[in-house]
Amino acid sequence: MDKDRDDKSQVEIGGHEISKERLSVDEFLDRVGQCGFYQIRTQLIFLLFMLPLTYQVMIMYFVADNPPWFCKNGSKECHMKGLIASHDSKMFQKRCKLRQGSWEYSKPKNYSIVTEFNLVCQKEVIVYTANSILFLGWTVGGFVLPYLSDRFGRKTVLFPAAFVIIICGFLSSFVHDMWIFILLRLIIGFCQAGSVNIFVIATEIVGPYYRSISGTFIWFYFTCALLLMTLKAYYLQNWRNLEIICSLPFAVIMLSWRYVPESVRWLRMKGRLDEAMQVLKEIARANKRDISNMEIIPVENNFNSKSTIADLFRSPVLALYTAIQIFAWLVSGITFYGVSLASSDLGGDLYVDFILTSIVEIPANILVIIFTNKCGRRLTTVINIFLAGFACIGVAAVPSGVISKGLKFAKVGLGMLGKFAVTLYFNAFYVWSAELNATVVRAQAVGILIAASRVGAAMSPFVMTGLKYVNASLPFALIGILNLLAGCFCLYLRETKGIEVPDTIEDCLKLLHQGGKNPSGENKSVSIDSMPCLDLKSRLGSH
Repeated sequence: MDKDRDDKSQVEIGGHEISKERLSVDEFLDRVGQCGFYQIRTQLIFLLFMLPLTYQVMIMYFVADNPPWFCKNGSKECHMKGLIASHDSKMFQKRCKLRQGSWEYSKPKNYSIVTEFNLVCQKEVIVYTANSILFLGWTVGGFVLPYLSDRFGRKTVLFPAAFVIIICGFLSSFVHDMWIFILLRLIIGFCQAGSVNIFVIATEIVGPYYRSISGTFIWFYFTCALLLMTLKAYYLQNWRNLEIICSLPFAVIMLSWRYVPESVRWLRMKGRLDEAMQVLKEIARANKRDISNMEIIPVENNFNSKSTIADLFRSPVLALYTAIQIFAWLVSGITFYGVSLASSDLGGDLYVDFILTSIVEIPANILVIIFTNKCGRRLTTVINIFLAGFACIGVAAVPSGVISKGLKFAKVGLGMLGKFAVTLYFNAFYVWSAELNATVVRAQAVGILIAASRVGAAMSPFVMTGLKYVNASLPFALIGILNLLAGCFCLYLRETKGIEVPDTIEDCLKLLHQGGKNPSGENKSVSIDSMPCLDLKSRLGSH
């Protein structure tokens, strides 16, 4: 609530003075309905938005699948019997020494880009590039599109970005040149950075009580999209058809323009109070509330500091804090996307394993809210980093190509546990890092950290797919060790639960010197939702 303000204003209408109540955005949302018909309708629209956007993030799991192969009958070079797993490092080396005509894939030519363009052996680097290029584009877009969102509006960036993603996904199904395919993946990745505005708008049109729930629902949509995509891939078994069905039908969401509001807070910050009031009136009308005698309070921006990214490294202790966070976010990006992309290496069924490693995100998204509030940010993050590390090492310890059902179940179970833990600590990190950094550089700090996670995501195809041809256990062993290192480093960072968040670099330094306690000695708890100028998710990409 704004301080030192007049709660009433006088407006002359028809020769009569009418008293209007002046309210902040949160107070307005309480009056128009914190979560009514309008907000629920918007959430359903965002569910439709999240489906095609999420599809394009993880669709390469199926589009670039390298299926098992077998020797052709009568081949004089290839004498191995039965299906041979493509990720078996020894068999991989043998196949690369064979003539193409002596073996064939177990799937038809149009099954994936690997089978259609024969992307094996020396050409396999093209698959890694196509996988990682999206995240590199996302990294660049993460700096450009949030800036455009701050300047021109969340909705104004969201719709064009979503449209380009849908169109590029559709065009991908028609290409016959892999480098054009890779270019389209790069454009899709760049535009993915605009999808963060879904989170921003979803959390800003509900009241404070529903804000965390509304934001968490976006992650549920992400998981639902993964499950639906798996079903489509299972029944289609054709990468071009999969690209079409995961893109073109969703062009219809462009018709929802008039039903998706612009960010009220952004309009207010820009001084466009009439437009902000129009959005609030639409919410009130849909929720059957009356706000005719109310008006919004103009904002006074008190955060005009000229602090820069360089301030994150002003002192040795701050530099260490920043370096630890960058490393941990890099590892989280490698782990989250790496475990997803390597689901097929767990020893079970391609589709079942992907569903299992995706569905664990649902309880993880629920528990992150509970644990960060009950146990603290530091404990929640560090315990789950260690859990993810040990789970990945456990996967590496199970021999590849096992026949025992017990070992297969153990490998899949450990993979699910690793995905559960990384989802939990990945989401907890958003809260923790936001509270560790000062308000004057918070958006810039989180922008750097998210860029680090996207670089990690871009590395994941090379780590998880490339290294398995050296040794099948190496990818999971490496990310397991990286998580254990990140967990040890994060023990050095301070807890932020119940601590007043710092506004300036000087506040950060004071908290560090005082062991994380409030300068006043009080245990003042500040919610992420109340942080001024945070706009954390505007620098975000969905997982």
